Amino acid sequence: MKGISSIFKKGEIAFTALESAIVLTTFIVMAAVFSYVIIGAEYATSDTITSIYEGAERTGSSIELAGGVIAKASGSKVNNIILTLQLARDQPPVSVGADSSQGRMIISYSDRATYIASTDWTRNFVGENDGDGLLEQYEKVEVNITAPPDSTLQSTEAEDVVNSEFRLEIKPEIGPITPVSRIIPPQIDAVMNLK
Repeated sequence: MKGISSIFKKGEIAFTALESAIVLTTFIVMAAVFSYVIIGAEYATSDTITSIYEGAERTGSSIELAGGVIAKASGSKVNNIILTLQLARDQPPVSVGADSSQGRMIISYSDRATYIASTDWTRNFVGENDGDGLLEQYEKVEVNITAPPDSTLQSTEAEDVVNSEFRLEIKPEIGPITPVSRIIPPQIDAVMNLK
């Protein structure tokens, strides 16, 4: 049997010192490149994380419903829509203002016959609050929206009001829109919890 040295020609060595140096240099260069990328990623990561959180604050809902949506009616007309709002989890305070005239929070209304970009509304904080116009964690604000005069809710014909759907868009100063859609039930009562 021939040994392993008989496979190579005379004077030929399997792995020369020059080749070893080239491989070693390649590993060192690769290590340098990876370390540069990792160090650069560490600095970029803090900026990236900050950007991600800022983006999430802007895209995540800043306010949400806290309870049902109530409609108050007289006769066949729905006159007011009442809803209670609270901050969504881990969101910064939202300025709601005293009423719709301050323009801090805009509530739009739409149905099959009408679109009102800014409805009239008033607010009343319920439960614990610190008395300012900011909606903060653990506070709730009741918003009383006046049904727009030309809306389906204000129709004189009861058959136009019953089973009609409307949509509210609650637009705080900062943060995304919170949509609320409800349907008037088949029977009009003085006070209705809308589904």
